[in-house]
Amino acid sequence: MARSSLRQAHWGVLSQGLNAGTNFLLSFLVARSQPAAEFGRFALVLVLLILAVALVRETGNTVLTIAHSGDRDGLCRGGRQSTGYAAGVGTLAAACCLVAAVPVTGAMRAVLVVLAVVFPFVLLQDALRGVSVAAGRPRSAAGLDALWAGVQIGLTAVVMAVSTQPPMWTFVAAWGAGAVVSALAGLRRRRLVPARALPHRWLLRHRALTVPLLGAYALNTLPPQIVMLAMPLVSDFTETGVLRAAYLLFGPIATLFASVYALAMVDAVRAGTPAATVRVAGFVSAALGGIGALWCVLAVLLPSSAGRLLMGSTWELTGSTRLLLGISLVAEGVVYGAMTAMGALRRPGRMVRARLVAAPVLLVLALAGGALAGAEGAAAGLLSGHALCAALAWAQVPGAARQADRDDAAGVAAGTDEPAGRAGPLPER
Repeated sequence: MARSSLRQAHWGVLSQGLNAGTNFLLSFLVARSQPAAEFGRFALVLVLLILAVALVRETGNTVLTIAHSGDRDGLCRGGRQSTGYAAGVGTLAAACCLVAAVPVTGAMRAVLVVLAVVFPFVLLQDALRGVSVAAGRPRSAAGLDALWAGVQIGLTAVVMAVSTQPPMWTFVAAWGAGAVVSALAGLRRRRLVPARALPHRWLLRHRALTVPLLGAYALNTLPPQIVMLAMPLVSDFTETGVLRAAYLLFGPIATLFASVYALAMVDAVRAGTPAATVRVAGFVSAALGGIGALWCVLAVLLPSSAGRLLMGSTWELTGSTRLLLGISLVAEGVVYGAMTAMGALRRPGRMVRARLVAAPVLLVLALAGGALAGAEGAAAGLLSGHALCAALAWAQVPGAARQADRDDAAGVAAGTDEPAGRAGPLPER
């Protein structure tokens, strides 16, 4: 029997933390070495890069897990195709960077040129992490991220030793070199050659998954960001700052949730029957909801001295906002379980239905709450939206399971279907 991916969750969390840490280190180094305006330009480029990674992760890695993690041979083929897709998207992004560099002057031109060189490797490295997770080997993904971080830290130390004021592009080059080394090491370790095909072929081949997964992702991530951007319009900058400051405490748990979700999807796909898949998803909801509740308690009861050390005088203003956001974190954890079920059952469209109802409600209630009661009102609206989404999402799960049961029965009757979950992890070679 394949080893449960959830029992290796610590490797998934480490991998996600190291991966996010490379971006954080790059942002920190640029922020402390550049004027505010220059860092603002760089931050915009970094946001676009992070969005590109998120796009490939959702339409590439998640699709690979759902479609192929239960089939050893299919995972080998799918791994070649998903890494080829990532490299193709990275090449297109690199071309965009070169075009954008033409009219740009100053330090950002060199940054864009460096990004053009490393962009394909950044997305390829993330795709290789996805192959490792889909194969039930998050430890391998953590190894790739540790290699990236190690190379970045080593080269950054050299850069800072050589110059007291290194140009911005050198920090980006050190970061990108880590991605290049990690990607090449991942290809060699798996003896994997990415498929050479235009990116749209992967999207078309898996459009039944990519379209709803991308829709659900957008409906999940965009509404809270819109609330944050619109808060100064419905309230003021002080309340916006309070809401943003309270949010900062819950960033680490978001990393944990994403890691557990990626690993749980593997177990859910391999569970064998729709009923077993739903049990895995129920465990995910209970576990993440419980972790969210524990973190909520810690965030609310954190001593004021520690809070002021983190946020300064803003800490005193975040009390009830922290509580409301903490409770909404519990609801988000429950949602991840439903996402696991509907993804593994290949019914992501049902998740979109839940999001389509909950997202507008969240937006309206959060912005109305912000207008009436500032950060506390906005947090209450966010809580209401996430709680509604959790209820709607889990209401969709029984129907998804019944539909999967009918499809399995039809496949067995036709002699074309095989029980899911019999394939073990893809072996390291």
